Amino acid sequence: MSDCGRPLSLWGAWWNAIELVRPAFSRLSTFMWFATIVAGMTVRSGDLIHADRHGAVVIPLDVAAKLPEAAELCGRRETPILEIARSKDFTLEKLKEALKRSAEIH
Repeated sequence: MSDCGRPLSLWGAWWNAIELVRPAFSRLSTFMWFATIVAGMTVRSGDLIHADRHGAVVIPLDVAAKLPEAAELCGRRETPILEIARSKDFTLEKLKEALKRSAEIH
């Protein structure tokens, strides 16, 4: 259970932190949010945030356009590792080879 009596979900800590911040802004007639800290992360108005079950990160806007290409590269590098990991004839030697092949993909 969270401090406010609701069951915790994956987002429980985030929502609890946001609820601590939100009352300060609810009294403003004009929404002015320059920066705040949510669960130890500085968040500013207009920030691009990626969040999933593993956590959250603020993505600098100057690198946001490069994300699709970076994600595609990660997928290509991950493919040989996943293929051997899912193989019925998996061995540590084959995994080591797949890791080497993965590192050579650019």
